[in-house]
Amino acid sequence: MDAPWRPTQRPLNREEQKKALQALQEQYWPTATPVPEFPMQAVKESKLPENQQLQALQAQLQERGMAVQANTVQTELEEMKLTATVKQFYCNHRFQKVDSQWGILKLRYKLCTSCGLVKD
Repeated sequence: MDAPWRPTQRPLNREEQKKALQALQEQYWPTATPVPEFPMQAVKESKLPENQQLQALQAQLQERGMAVQANTVQTELEEMKLTATVKQFYCNHRFQKVDSQWGILKLRYKLCTSCGLVKD
């Protein structure tokens, strides 16, 4: 009696099975293309000092024609400058050595820890 079911193709050997499985995997889960890496560092967000922010705000207010608000920002800038001067005058300076680099030049500063006065 004949078998009711007969295979139509010959069985695959081990190598052919691996290749067929890999082809199916590639079909359903293609390999991701590598993301190109840029040879630069990530951009670090930096915040401007308060007086530079106020100067930029003052210029923006003057462009928009808001003279009263620009004058209040100007008085605040002058007060900040005056307080910094007074703070440096009455400060008992405690200097901390700071090494920095500008181009290829190595610079050594002394900064006051409380008022920020720079001394060479």
